[in-house]
Amino acid sequence: GGRAWFSYARGIGTWGQLLSYGAGDYVRGRTRDSTYSAATVGAKALIGSQRINGFYQNAWQWRSARATSPIDESVGQWSAGLEFSAREGIWISTGFGGAYAEAEAPDRVVVFANLRWGVASSARLSPRVP
Repeated sequence: GGRAWFSYARGIGTWGQLLSYGAGDYVRGRTRDSTYSAATVGAKALIGSQRINGFYQNAWQWRSARATSPIDESVGQWSAGLEFSAREGIWISTGFGGAYAEAEAPDRVVVFANLRWGVASSARLSPRVP
């Protein structure tokens, strides 16, 4: 198998950042039915200030199998998150999707009204380098 990829990021003033990603894969499985090719693209936007930060991202993957196999031909995933400073040293965040759950874990997590709220001592979604 093999893989080729690219990534690109661009800052927007002092308040944002745009990121893009693309990849091509050739996955050679043990059998003919488990061999496939895939193309992946994704984009992410980060925005923020001293008191509020957020992100939105979307990724898509298209797959093509060499033989008839139970592989999804295309899949996609989106996620978004928002955090704000409640006071010095306390950040409250919430979000949706897999990428938000994979972000650096907050100090404490509270589930309220089916939303996951995190409480942390520092920003996790900031587009600015700490």
